[in-house]
Amino acid sequence: MKRFFLLLIVICMMFSTGCSTINSLSANYREIEQLRLVHTIGFDTNKDGLELSVCAGEQKNQGLTRLSASGLNISDTLATLQNYSNKEELYYAHTRYVLVGEEYAKQGLEDVLEYLESSNQLRSDLPIFIVRGGNASDLVLNAGGKEHGIYEVLEAVIRDCTQRGDSYPYTCGDIACFSAEYGSALACVLTTTPTKEIDPSADDKDLTPVVSGYGILKDGKLVGYISEDSAQCINLLLGELGTGDVTVELNGQPVSLRIKKAETSLKPSFGPAGTMTELTVGLTIEATMEEAEKKDKQDTEKLNYYLEEVITGWLNDILLAMHNTGCDFLGFGPQIAITHTKQWENNPVSWESQLKTLPMNAEVQCKITLGENEQRR
Repeated sequence: MKRFFLLLIVICMMFSTGCSTINSLSANYREIEQLRLVHTIGFDTNKDGLELSVCAGEQKNQGLTRLSASGLNISDTLATLQNYSNKEELYYAHTRYVLVGEEYAKQGLEDVLEYLESSNQLRSDLPIFIVRGGNASDLVLNAGGKEHGIYEVLEAVIRDCTQRGDSYPYTCGDIACFSAEYGSALACVLTTTPTKEIDPSADDKDLTPVVSGYGILKDGKLVGYISEDSAQCINLLLGELGTGDVTVELNGQPVSLRIKKAETSLKPSFGPAGTMTELTVGLTIEATMEEAEKKDKQDTEKLNYYLEEVITGWLNDILLAMHNTGCDFLGFGPQIAITHTKQWENNPVSWESQLKTLPMNAEVQCKITLGENEQRR
């Protein structure tokens, strides 16, 4: 009899817990038509502390929702945004992009990265962009026109720049990892241009995002920029070639050269006391020429020289940025630690303190060959 009553109690407890779970799910369940799918979220600073902007809506007959709100912290401001939404619940699990205004980035991205890491909807693998010289809300609220949200415009922009190899959309997770390992990281930069300059029929307020190099983050704070041209050299140093061409001039005419191979080398020099005295950063480039008319040997030698000159200029810009910011955003230090372990361990000066004073030289060697089209001729 005791066993019977014990079994009865256990069964009642099981059914009681089950009913509670079902009720909870029913209370939180929403039809997809009742949700506003947020695809882009922007972070800015203002007089109240924080401004958040969102672009949402992709369901049929929903149209677009563009909202902004101010607050003291992310959670409270998101709640305010929800109050602004008429009927549908703002749903963030489908968010694709995060934009950060320049002033917000200068103050630091720690709050954004921590929130994404702890959020049960937003993810840490979202690409993050810094809006140079402006606010994230400028693009979130005004890009894409009446029918298209900024997420659709950004998808096309990112696809093109990734294929060309002149930029890479680093994610919030990437930035957190690089910052933890190197103390610094890179983030893709956007600038804005009036859409009317591209499409005369566009509204005067419409804006279009343009990829414009990288932002340099030190301890999560924006400390400098790398130009759009030099950004392509970043990708060469990392082995991300893309399909973009490098254009040089020959006899006053532009010639397009496609990079087919890029190898990076680091050659540190150490003094008697064990201190690193110099670092030579080398790039060995193989490129092809896809021209309609075959160039003679003399022209090829000139093109080789001009290509080396262009890439050397890019590389010097990057090394100068490392000097000015004291940031090893490419992880040169850890690479040297692997290839020159004993010298690295015996170096009495820390790598971070050396970065701003260490002489660094660019060494570029290029070899140009005929492209496949020319070889078939």
